[in-house]
Amino acid sequence: MRWITRMQADAQGPHESIIRAGDERILNWTPSLTRGTYRVRARLIYDLNRYNDKRLTGDQTEMYRTSLSLILKGR
Repeated sequence: MRWITRMQADAQGPHESIIRAGDERILNWTPSLTRGTYRVRARLIYDLNRYNDKRLTGDQTEMYRTSLSLILKGR
C-alpha cells in the first residue's frame, strides 16, 4: 500500500513534507513585482487525504488564515 502512496505523491510533483504538531515551517517565495499595493493571503488546511483532487474539500479543515498588506515603493 505504501508504494501507491508514493506513486500518488510523485505524480503531484515537488511537495512539502507533512507538518506535524509543534513543527515550524518557513517557505521562501520571491515573486517578481512592480511598484504597487499587494495583499498576500495564506491558509493552513488540514487534509485527511492530501492525494485527493483539490476540489474535494469534504475532508479538509481550515486551521489558520492570515493576510499581509504590502506597499512596494522601489523599482
